[in-house]
Amino acid sequence: MTQLKRDPMLPFVKVVILILVLVLISTWIFKNHFKSDDNSIALSEIIISKKLHFYDHPDGSIRITDIDGEILTFIEGEAFVRVLLRNLVRERILLGVGPEEPFELIAREGGLLSLRDPISDLHLDLTAFGASNSKIFIELIEDRDT
Repeated sequence: MTQLKRDPMLPFVKVVILILVLVLISTWIFKNHFKSDDNSIALSEIIISKKLHFYDHPDGSIRITDIDGEILTFIEGEAFVRVLLRNLVRERILLGVGPEEPFELIAREGGLLSLRDPISDLHLDLTAFGASNSKIFIELIEDRDT
């Protein structure tokens, strides 16, 4: 009579498979139930919101208008603003959309200031870049409440 030989690795393989399954299930539970879909920018209440258009000029300046086309200001020599806007516009170009939709400048509770592109749904926390870089945007939001 022949006796079946058990593989000595079988118990080890069962434990490894069980651990992998538990890790996958835990990851799925964490991702779908404990992690918030909103980032911290979207959690605080909006105090002021302005819809703005930004226009790049050949001389390097940027014209900022409100939704009605009224010129709010011209920005010259602000590399931070140019780089920030170029990145947002690049995302729009990748989506095949032009400048017809305005950006949204949002002031929130706790002093948070963000720039949102409603086309790509990108939110940039401007306060994270420091007071000197977000100064232009603070002046725009304080200019007039719309």
